[in-house]
Amino acid sequence: MSVDVIRPRCLVEIRATVGGRERIITATDGLARVVVEDSQEVATAVVPSECSWTVTPHNRAASCEVTISTSALPFHQRHVHAVALAIYAGLGDDDSAALKNLRFLGDVDEPTAVFGKTSLVTLKARDLSARGRDVPMPTACTPRYSDSVKDAVQRIVDGVPGMKDVLTVRMEQAISDKSLSRLVGKKGRASPVQLKHGISAWEAIEAVCGMAALLPSVFLDELVIRRPGSAFGDPGQRDPSRPAYDFVWGASDGNTEEVRFHKKFIRNRRGFIAYGYDLLGLLNGDRINIRVRPDVEVELRRRLASGDRDAAVQFLRQRLLVDDDTARAMVAILEPESFDLYLASTITHVFHGGSSPETRVQFFNLLRA
Repeated sequence: MSVDVIRPRCLVEIRATVGGRERIITATDGLARVVVEDSQEVATAVVPSECSWTVTPHNRAASCEVTISTSALPFHQRHVHAVALAIYAGLGDDDSAALKNLRFLGDVDEPTAVFGKTSLVTLKARDLSARGRDVPMPTACTPRYSDSVKDAVQRIVDGVPGMKDVLTVRMEQAISDKSLSRLVGKKGRASPVQLKHGISAWEAIEAVCGMAALLPSVFLDELVIRRPGSAFGDPGQRDPSRPAYDFVWGASDGNTEEVRFHKKFIRNRRGFIAYGYDLLGLLNGDRINIRVRPDVEVELRRRLASGDRDAAVQFLRQRLLVDDDTARAMVAILEPESFDLYLASTITHVFHGGSSPETRVQFFNLLRA
């Protein structure tokens, strides 16, 4: 008798440009590019030995790292010119269930092969914004002040080889009419936007969006232009009564494995790192709640209300048998002035072959103005 087990599954689709000859050409914009002639594209799907991907804030490219057996590749690494990755992950009773949930799209920057008793290859990739981060801004694609923000970004995307074919520019409906023309007088609207010399195409996109107080981010195959509040989880833009995720720690049926505390003095923010389960849909900027076991939380809040923080730490150490750092982290989280103000910053998902997957969430609390 067989039993289907519902658990997290992960599949990696690899598309590689294999064989052919490399030739350097100079385009009309004066930029030199490498063109591969007489090559072929090979695609394969594999279950990785290990896979991790990180959802990052808007100013950093999302990244992933995949380790697979070289025997799973239908080509030799030395014959590869370019590799694109797609990561699928989700709950299901077999590996094909993951195909319903695309989690990451990107290009490989660093392939590393290790040969031994078990020959493995590790592929490190960044999201599709990397196609603009490593390319100089083409001067022929400089936007005009008469452009809307979306048209200005689209003009840059269309001028960068590799971006136009894979990225769709999308804006939130409420800001779709944002324009650059308000920045100059009538005589200046036909002139090109003033951009810093020598910047990359992605830096140019950020600069154009910044002129209208907007932020660009890449989600899979979309370049999304958003308000800062949407990118950072501004409570004014979200329903504060509906967190995206509840971390419950210290209970037998809880979903949090570990909590850590760290502090960045320059930013003047207290931050925490938590490990949880079933977090594949969590995004940067989502609001989250952090709670301890209900019966413990009641007693903990009573001690905090009296102002005796050390007593609260000692109570948590004795009741849940945790170390001092973990106890102080949870006490800091549950202090009244910081409760319900936590936002996810960086989310890293890790799948290990033969063991349970885990998710690591870095989040911070906003200081009240």
